[in-house]
Amino acid sequence: IVLLPVSKTLGYFILGLGTAFKGLSLLSLGAMPLTDSKIFYQAMNISVNHPMVGVIFGVISTAIIQSSSVIIGILIALAQNDLLELQAALPIILGSNLGTCITAFLASFGSGRTAKQVALAHGLLNVLGIIVFYPILGPFASLTSLTSPSIPRQIANAHTLYNFLSSVLVLPFSKYFSKLVMIIFPNS
Repeated sequence: IVLLPVSKTLGYFILGLGTAFKGLSLLSLGAMPLTDSKIFYQAMNISVNHPMVGVIFGVISTAIIQSSSVIIGILIALAQNDLLELQAALPIILGSNLGTCITAFLASFGSGRTAKQVALAHGLLNVLGIIVFYPILGPFASLTSLTSPSIPRQIANAHTLYNFLSSVLVLPFSKYFSKLVMIIFPNS
């Protein structure tokens, strides 16, 4: 490992952070033309009335892009332009977390058994998260709306809260979760 001087490392960090914020700004600007799209509004209404469509959209779009962060950034940008409400974003957030597991599954090909088990555990965690949160999307939206008056911030908080709560809820059952992974994909 080559250690870089602190000033150079800090410079890379600041450059990366600035690039991320500029990217979100460009996403917001790029979403503006959607304000006149009737098709887009119909698609969002489908997600509100049929959340499973939103979950599936989140899985597919994230699997294609291979980044849930990009999908969440797009949702935030749409909300900044008043094109998306929290209730429409939540199912997409659930789906995007499952969709990001595709990257782990792809990375595990050609790797050892342990890598495949980790990818499986990641996928199972998100499937269980959807099973738990899907029936309570309304209360989850209400809880998340208390975190901020800003819908874009609520979307970011919902993503963080979902991932945190999914992990915390599985933690007491980690022994059984591990056994389930071993049953599905045994060591030998």
